[in-house]
Amino acid sequence: MIKALEAAFKEAATLPEDRQRKLGEWVRDFVEQERSALALSDEQQQEVRRRFAWQRESSS
Repeated sequence: MIKALEAAFKEAATLPEDRQRKLGEWVRDFVEQERSALALSDEQQQEVRRRFAWQRESSS
């Protein structure tokens, strides 16, 4: 574990239990999304951004 993450967890350990539980859920959700096979590649993300930009320009 890198130092930044270790420090963040150390600080999070001082939060009230209900906030720690919520943070744990967020971290698990984030990790799950990062591992998802449904994630877009970098090229796909760029294409989505390009099309949204084109759509905004067209509707102006």
